[in-house]
Parts: sequence; structure tokens; C-alpha cells
Amino acid sequence: MSLEGRKIAVLAAGGYQELELWYPVLRAREDGASVYVLSSDPAGVTSNLGYPLIPDAAGADAADVDAVVLAGTVTGVPAYSDEQRAFVRAAHQGTARIYSVGTATTAVASILASIRGLAGWSFGVVTKKVPSVQGGSGLSRS
Repeated sequence: MSLEGRKIAVLAAGGYQELELWYPVLRAREDGASVYVLSSDPAGVTSNLGYPLIPDAAGADAADVDAVVLAGTVTGVPAYSDEQRAFVRAAHQGTARIYSVGTATTAVASILASIRGLAGWSFGVVTKKVPSVQGGSGLSRS
């Protein structure tokens, strides 16, 4: 399946887990998607291991993305900014699919709970084995 012509936003907060952010970014770009990286601080954030992330959100429009991926942190729930939370809510109101990895699942539930209760949502674990990825958490509409 090609992602050619698709637009994907990937969100990160300080202390992000490197593989949970970069694997989706690089794979989506490799498969032809336009990928926007939004960080909780407009100046950028650092990963759990101290690697800097410079956001690349030019042209990102929540109403126009096909998917939003929220990367988790090594410990705790990611501290997404109000702007990121608003972006997720706006994308959800449109047709975008919302994906979360690791600890971001709890954050997604919190963000979307303000729109509607969690009834109708299911939490699951991705069990498909992918090179370098042992699994992750997912939140999907039922």
C-alpha cells in the first residue's frame, strides 16, 4: 500500500521516545507521504536520550491531514501543548485517523474525551511484528 499523496502529522513532546517518533516519520516519508512534525514547543524539544527535534509543521492543516500519529515518551504521559491538543481534536473532527504509540495512548484518550465520552472507542495493542518495532498501543473507532 502506497502513502503517495497522503498527509500525516506526527506529534512529539519533550522526552519523546526516539523509535516511536522516527520510525513512523521515516517509513511514511519513504512510502511517499508528506509528513509534518509538530512539537510541543515551537522551538523544538529533545528526546529521552537528548536528541533535538526541530519541528517541520509548515503547511500542516488539521482539516487536511489523513492521519495523526502521537509518539509516546519513555516514562509518563507525554505533555502535549494546547496547540497540539487542538490539532488532534480538529483532525478528529475531520476525516483523519488518530494513531498513538506507547504512552501516547493515554494522552489521546484524554484529548478526545473532551469531544465525546470514551464509549465507542477501543484500546488495543498492535501485535503485527515490524522490523525494529515490537508493538505499540492503538486507539481506534469502533
